[in-house]
Amino acid sequence: ARQTGNARYFGDGGCERIKSCAVFCAKRHKRQAAFLQSGRNGIAKIGFFRAFGYSLFITVFSVLAIVLGSAMTAWFLVRVRGRFTGFLYYLFVFSMIVPFQMVMFTMSKMANLLHLENPIGILLLYLGFGAGLSIFMFSGFVRGVPRAIEEAAEIARKLQARIYEKCQLTASAGVSYNK
Repeated sequence: ARQTGNARYFGDGGCERIKSCAVFCAKRHKRQAAFLQSGRNGIAKIGFFRAFGYSLFITVFSVLAIVLGSAMTAWFLVRVRGRFTGFLYYLFVFSMIVPFQMVMFTMSKMANLLHLENPIGILLLYLGFGAGLSIFMFSGFVRGVPRAIEEAAEIARKLQARIYEKCQLTASAGVSYNK
C-alpha cells in the first residue's frame, strides 16, 4: 500500500479513510436523526407551541393591564384626595410588604374555587400581584407632575380622558420602562 496525501490507497483502488469516514458519518447521521425525532415527539406530546402561546398571551396582556391600570389608579389616588383614596393607596402599598409565600396557598385555593386556572384567570392574578408596586411607582411620579398642566388642558376644553392620555400617560412612559 502506498501513502498519498491523507489517504492510503490499495491495489484494488479502495480508500480506507473514506470508507471509515462514511461509516462514521452514517452513524452520526442516525444519532442526529434519532435526537431530532425524539425532540419532535417531545414537543408534540407536551404541547409546546400551545404552552408558548399561552405564555406569550399572559405576558403581553398582563404587562399591558398592569401598566395601564396602575397608571390610571395611581392618577386617581393622587389627584382625588380623601379618606377612601388614602385607604386604598395604603392598601396597595401594604400588598408589597406581604411576602408571596404567605399568600401562595390561599391564592391557589381561591383560584381553584373561582375557576381561574385559565389564561384570563392567571392574567388577573398577575394584575393583583403586580399592581401594588406599579401603583406605588406611578403615584410617586404623578405627585411630581404639576397640576397646572392638567388645568391648562381643562381650560382648553379637553375631555378628562384626553387630558389623562396627553398629560399623564405619555409623561409616565419613562416610569413604566424603567421597571
